[in-house]
Amino acid sequence: MKTPNKPKLLVLILVVTCFAGSVFAQYAGIFGYGLELVGTGANAFDSSTTNLYALNNNGTTRLLPLGSSATLNQTAWSNGTPEAPVLNLGTFYPGAGDTLTLLGGAMLTYQGGGATVGNSIYLNYAIDSVQGPYGNWIGNDLLGVNQTNVNGTTGDTRWSDETMNVNLLSGLSRGTYILESYGYANSTLGSLYASDGGANYGATFTVNPGPVIYGYLSRFPPQSTVTSSNEVAWMAKYHINYVQFYDWQWKHHVPLAGTVPNPATSWTNVANLVCYRQTVQDMISACHSNGMYAMNYNLMYGAWAGYGQDGSGVDSNWALLTAINGPQWSISMPSGWATPTIYIFNPGNTNWQNYIFGQENNVFSDYGFDGWHLDQLGDWGTMYDVYGHSVDVWTTFVGFLNNAKAATGKRLTFNNVGAYGMYSVCADTSDDAVYVECWPANGQTTYQDLKTTIDNGISWSGGKAVVLAAYMDTDKTSGNFSAPGVLLTDATIFASGGTHLELGDGGYMLSTPYFPNTNVTMSSSLANTLTNYYNFIYNNQTSLYGGFANSGNIIWTSIPSSGSATNGEVWAFCKVKNGVSMLNLINLIGETNIDWQDVNGDYPVPTAQTNFSAKYYYGSTTPTSVKVLSPDINNGTAQSLSFTHNSDGGGNYVLFTVPSLAYWDMIIVN
Repeated sequence: MKTPNKPKLLVLILVVTCFAGSVFAQYAGIFGYGLELVGTGANAFDSSTTNLYALNNNGTTRLLPLGSSATLNQTAWSNGTPEAPVLNLGTFYPGAGDTLTLLGGAMLTYQGGGATVGNSIYLNYAIDSVQGPYGNWIGNDLLGVNQTNVNGTTGDTRWSDETMNVNLLSGLSRGTYILESYGYANSTLGSLYASDGGANYGATFTVNPGPVIYGYLSRFPPQSTVTSSNEVAWMAKYHINYVQFYDWQWKHHVPLAGTVPNPATSWTNVANLVCYRQTVQDMISACHSNGMYAMNYNLMYGAWAGYGQDGSGVDSNWALLTAINGPQWSISMPSGWATPTIYIFNPGNTNWQNYIFGQENNVFSDYGFDGWHLDQLGDWGTMYDVYGHSVDVWTTFVGFLNNAKAATGKRLTFNNVGAYGMYSVCADTSDDAVYVECWPANGQTTYQDLKTTIDNGISWSGGKAVVLAAYMDTDKTSGNFSAPGVLLTDATIFASGGTHLELGDGGYMLSTPYFPNTNVTMSSSLANTLTNYYNFIYNNQTSLYGGFANSGNIIWTSIPSSGSATNGEVWAFCKVKNGVSMLNLINLIGETNIDWQDVNGDYPVPTAQTNFSAKYYYGSTTPTSVKVLSPDINNGTAQSLSFTHNSDGGGNYVLFTVPSLAYWDMIIVN
């Protein structure tokens, strides 16, 4: 981490002066420094508590200003490395009303022997992305005298200010940040600094402004600007804010067709589809006009056949092999495609990294993409480098992604195919979101598995948005998507706190991982119903994507129900935050299969339920209101429900009647 130009921490400046045989020492220094913060919503904060963090844990309780209502928090900010602070302030959801405010701070100084500390006492702070660059010093605050001769010690002074009221979340986009600080005081002996051994004190926090709702574009033919704009505008109806430009590029190892000074006007992609520069540019512009991030798609580690002879500079020494001294790992492409084979390279090889990062930067030089959507192939077992070393490919992901972020400075999303490598990618990268391509063969089989995947993504990443690429009706080759299967899968994903990559190309839905495939189509009826569902999650993102945590609180219903996804029952689960409970009821009555993919597209409509009783065992905080909302009814309009309080052997509960349940009801208990 870069630091401001300042010397190391001067706790004491000592000057020895001699006069006529007498000797006395002048001294001055800082012996305590802290920041005062208040926040709501994140795990590190209680909304009723203002924290004065003793950053270096010096000065102990003497740091707390006279008359302050703050609580002294002696969690030091210097207990990690500058690049990886131990203290994390939590994940904040501004769209859900979460706040993080810098109120000011305090400093303790001492002086003696004729030396004095002046009146220029400053708190300095910066907010930087954890990936850098560092040193974005936003401002400083002049601290005033709060008390002299602190604790009766002559020369000890407390300086403070609690009136800054700086909204630290203002203007921050999705990502993880570090709040850095150091203190400064002038004295007759020179400048004094409160710092972490010459670096800055730091604590991290994450900003999650709401759901990442992903869509896709996969066809870039010659067409008018209006046509391209309309295709993107269709996605805007579903509040899509990230768009994957699937297979838009030329070769995987040379994604930019042409050169930076002279990019090609058209090229053929891997599937031998012709792509046009003007169409790609028009679609990027349309994304930006609709508040969407345009994400450039490419494999993290692939090259076409002939890479060693095409002048690209790709070196076979960077390859991954399937066995010691064996063939290069490769995958075959369908007949008639532009390359018969894609060859795979070692993501941990820095030469490959430098090469492909340079290629991607060529793309960013010529196109206005906001980021890179990185793909991979999932778990194919242990591979080997050309020197005979075994490579567990997932162990290379974090280093590659963090280096890609540093090299490009762009947004990143990464496809955790089948959750392969997902834990480390969640925990140790600054990717915009957790993106998982779900496959039954990799353990994402049932509705419950989808919820578990989302729960893991949120937990392991510290609260990032989670996107599932989950392809429906995969065995169908024609006809329409089956609405019941799609809606049950969407209800599961949305109620669990995730979103679903499924819509794009101006009116299509995905049934395979090859996005241009349109053999199965979406009926106008399903498209309209999904408009209600996406409006619902957008309008209720405070609850669905506002940091609610899973709860074991019991939900009882007078109809068959269970806390886990079970065919023939209502799936009832609960999340809580700050005294609010969100109950989700997903209707699996009438279903004989709980595998989410509905491969044949033949799931029946769930059996509708009406006017059934429900008890919610809430614990100790007495609810004051109950309301029900559903994307299936009245365009998601909330309906207040009458309720009564009571208790039994299971504890305190509220009893109410649910008027109807088609696919999914959300019940909010305050």
